[in-house]
Parts: sequence; C-alpha cells; structure tokens
Amino acid sequence: ARHAEAYLSASYDGTVAIWDGRSSDYKPIQVLKDAKDSVTDVHVVQCEDDGSGSSMNEAKIRTASVDGVVRTYDLRRGLVDS
Repeated sequence: ARHAEAYLSASYDGTVAIWDGRSSDYKPIQVLKDAKDSVTDVHVVQCEDDGSGSSMNEAKIRTASVDGVVRTYDLRRGLVDS
C-alpha cells in the first residue's frame, strides 16, 4: 500500500496549512484556522495498528500558538479534538 504524504506549515496569521506531498498543486488541501494568534509549533503524532487490536490507526496534529492554547486535531477529519 502506498503511504500518503502530508506536509504542515504553521504561520504568523494563526493558520496551519496541510499540503499533499504527492500533488503538484500550489494550494493546501486544508487550512486550520482555530488559533487566535500566531501558531509557533506543530507536532504530528501517528499511531499505526500493531495488530493486537489495542491501538487504532490515527494521526493527530498538536499546535501551540501565541494565544496560549495547545490544540489537538484529528488529521483525517481536520477537527479539533475536545
């Protein structure tokens, strides 16, 4: 199976852009706009199924911003986890 490639960029405008690494398109495939100030850090957490049934395939994005909030997103859904 071919693995997807996604790249992330954080910005002073408070957005996080998600880019498709396999595409030649110059536009991001998704833009997260929840931060109220500059996004300073992005961290990706990816867990794959180990076959035991104890962990699920998931990809999370954690962002930190100048507004003092650390947000966690579900990469596949593009939604903030509560």
